[in-house]
Amino acid sequence: MNHKTLYLKYRPQTLSEVVGQEELVGVLENVVKKDSPAHAYLFCGGRGTGKTTTARAFAKALNIAQDDIIELDAASNNGVDEVRSLSESVNTLPYSSKYKMYILDEVHMFSKAASNAFLKTLEEPPAHVIFVLCTTDPEKLPDTILSRCIKFNLKSPNLEILQKFLKTVCEKEDVKVEKEAINLIALSGDGSYRDSLSNLQKVLSFTDEKFSEEFVSKILGIPATSAIFEYLKSLDGIIETTKGIEILMQLEKQSVDNVLFAKEVTYYARILLLFRHGLLKDQEVKNEYGEHIFEFLNSFKSNISPKINSMMLAKIIEAEIKSKNSSLPFLSYELLLM
Repeated sequence: MNHKTLYLKYRPQTLSEVVGQEELVGVLENVVKKDSPAHAYLFCGGRGTGKTTTARAFAKALNIAQDDIIELDAASNNGVDEVRSLSESVNTLPYSSKYKMYILDEVHMFSKAASNAFLKTLEEPPAHVIFVLCTTDPEKLPDTILSRCIKFNLKSPNLEILQKFLKTVCEKEDVKVEKEAINLIALSGDGSYRDSLSNLQKVLSFTDEKFSEEFVSKILGIPATSAIFEYLKSLDGIIETTKGIEILMQLEKQSVDNVLFAKEVTYYARILLLFRHGLLKDQEVKNEYGEHIFEFLNSFKSNISPKINSMMLAKIIEAEIKSKNSSLPFLSYELLLM
C-alpha cells in the first residue's frame, strides 16, 4: 500500500470529485459555467465535511492559479493587524488569473474588532476578489457579515456514505478489509471524511494483520459489534438483564470509547427495528452490512415479546445524549436495563 496520508491522497481535487454535497456542487458548477462568481460565500459545516477542500476545488474550476489562492486560518490570525494586512492585499491584482480567492478558515474566531475591520473589505471588495469563509459555528458570526455572503450548509456524511467511501478507498489501495470492520471505521469517523480516513490509515499501518472487525475494534477502542448486540439482546429481553450489566462493566473496564458505544447502540437498535418491521430485507442487510450483522439481527426473531420498539428507541437516543456529559457515561445504559 502507498503510505502517503490517505486524507491528502483522496482529498477531492475537482468539484466532480466532491462527495455528498450534490446541491452545493451543482450551484458552483453553474457559477463556473456562467463565469459569474459572487464576491463572498460562506461554507458552514462540521469538522471534516470538506469546506476548505470544496473551496479549493471551486478555485480550480475557476482557473485560479495557486499563487492567487490565499488561505488564512482565522483561529490563529484573528487580530486587527492580520485583517488590515488582508484588506491591503486585496487591492493587489492577481498574478496570472482573472480572480483572486481568499479562503478564510474558522472565520468565526475573528475577534470583534477584527470582524468590524474585515466588514469594510467585505462590503466593497475589488471586482477580482472572491472570499470563501469557512466555519463550524456560523452562529458566532455577526449578522453584518452573514448578510453579505451567499451561505451554504455542507452536510455531514451519514454512515452509509462513509462506508461506501471507505470501501472505495480500500479497493483503490488494494487492501482487503472486512465489511464489518469498515462499518466500525465509518462509525468512528463521526460524520467526518478526514477522521474516517485517519482511522483507516491507523488500521492499515499494521501491514501484517488481518483487517477484521475484532482487530479494528481493538486498535480504535471501539466496542465490537458482538458486545453491542449482546447488550441489545439483554435490552430486548432475550437474555438476562445481569448479562447486559456485565457487558457494560466490562466495556468500562476496557476503557472503551463511551461516545462510540452510544452511537453504535443507537445505530444498531434502529437497524433492528427496521429489520423487525420488514423495512430491511434479508439480502439487503447481507449486502449493506455483511453476513455477520444479518446473523445477529436474525437471532432476535425468536423473541415473541420484544422490548425494543419505537418507544425504547426514543429512550436509547435520550441515553446517548445524556451519556456525553455524564461522569458515569454507561449509567444511562444501565438504567435502560432496569
